[in-house]
Amino acid sequence: MRRVLLDTNVYGEIAIDPAVARIRERFVGSQKFVFYGNEIIRKELRDTPKAKRFGDSNLRIILLSLYDDVTKDHILEVNSEVMELAENFYEAYKEVGGLKPKSEIISDFLIVSAAAVHNLDVVVSSDEKTMLTENALKAYRLITAVKKKKMPDMILYDKFRRWFV
Repeated sequence: MRRVLLDTNVYGEIAIDPAVARIRERFVGSQKFVFYGNEIIRKELRDTPKAKRFGDSNLRIILLSLYDDVTKDHILEVNSEVMELAENFYEAYKEVGGLKPKSEIISDFLIVSAAAVHNLDVVVSSDEKTMLTENALKAYRLITAVKKKKMPDMILYDKFRRWFV
């Protein structure tokens, strides 16, 4: 069974996907994957404006409901080890030429760090501007090797979606 962490933006991708009902059903009933979440992802989903709508429904409620259904009781703790690894990611990111300020990228590093600390297999994202940039990927590879942590596979949502539709 593969252990998977979906980045915050993936929940938005799923919510607007025409095949959302089929994807949700396959995620929740999957025998091949266990989906995890953490407080950072849930907080980012909660930050969706209450007035934002998708069709006739409240987008924030759709996203939080999807998150809760998919992750169930599989919530990763953001502890001191996760925070320290994220800080190491940021330092390495700057050293390899990363330009984003810490305030714009630290949440992404915390999400990846949680996956690495908890030995997850896959992190799924569609964020090619911060989480999946070449400099960020170099930082993850470097620091996970130095710290002897498992580097999760970092894949785009489009690739992951094909496994379920």
